Order: sequence, then C-alpha cells, then structure tokens
Amino acid sequence: SRKNNFCKGNVACLRKNTKDNLDFGDLVCIDKTEERTIIKCSEANSKLVMGFISNTSVLNIEPGQVNGYPVSLSGIVNAKVTNENGNIELGDLLVSSSKPGYAMKNDNPKSGTVVGKAFHYCNKKECNIPVFVMMS
Repeated sequence: SRKNNFCKGNVACLRKNTKDNLDFGDLVCIDKTEERTIIKCSEANSKLVMGFISNTSVLNIEPGQVNGYPVSLSGIVNAKVTNENGNIELGDLLVSSSKPGYAMKNDNPKSGTVVGKAFHYCNKKECNIPVFVMMS
C-alpha cells in the first residue's frame, strides 16, 4: 500500500484552498464562488464533482504548489459513501449525494456526474469503502 506523502498524513496543514474542514475520504466539488478552490460536494448529482480527498496520493499535479489537498483523479481511494439512494453494491456507479462530502449510488446518472465505481458494499447509512475513481 502507498502512504500519504502530504503533510505526513495530517490534512490539518492543508487548510488553505477551501472554506470547508476537509478530511480524507471526502468527496469534493469545484467552488463556484472562488477560483482554484474546492468544497465538500453537497448537491446530489453535481457536475462540479472533482474527486475524493486521498490518503494514498503520491503525485502532486501542480509542482511548486505549497497549499492544497491531495484529490484523487484515478485509481482506488477510500471514500465516504451513504445509502441515501439505496444500498451500495460492488460496481455501482457513484455520484455526489446531498450529504456534504459523501457519494451515493446512481443507477442512471447524468453525463459528467459520475466520480467512480464501488469496490465494496455499503448497507448502512454511512460507510467508508474503497472506490475505483473514474470521472465521467
């Protein structure tokens, strides 16, 4: 397994570039009120979805950037999910939910809203599961 190379695994050092208190596994969206800023997704099926805050990131896409969060763009990441739209099964497509920072399943998602596929089950109100990130 890979280890988080950002701030020795402590996201508290990355508090700039967001107005939210983000943590590993949170689903984030583009903040339309301020450029180059992210927030917890809080709208179901949002087209502003970007990815999950990752504790397994090893690549900084923007060299020289001191502030920011490790946001997953692909691969497998631990993610916060909710059964707001039904229990999650292996391979379910995931989109943003109305619960801030959480993804939910969607059997018929709109283009541009999918953030990944479930790599584990969730039959509780909230879970933290591995997700295969695949933006579409």
